[in-house]
Amino acid sequence: MVFRRRYGLFYFLTFMSGARRQIFVVFAVFLLVEKFGFSVREVTLLFVLNNGVNYFLAAAGMSALSLVAAQRLRTPGPAERPVRRSP
Repeated sequence: MVFRRRYGLFYFLTFMSGARRQIFVVFAVFLLVEKFGFSVREVTLLFVLNNGVNYFLAAAGMSALSLVAAQRLRTPGPAERPVRRSP
């Protein structure tokens, strides 16, 4: 892996973003268990269901994005459209 000194700020911000997300997830699970009385089984079921939904929705989302991108590539842009001149 190659690290470039000039991208140091980007690396730091990316790391901090990941750390923030991990802290949020851990705190959310802690809140579910402590405040709302969820059991380990229920929290595990929530994680499994969330991963399953994300797995299928991500595939559907990428398919939809692929179709939209392919349509945009087939449609001529403003520079390629013929110019109509009035007689």
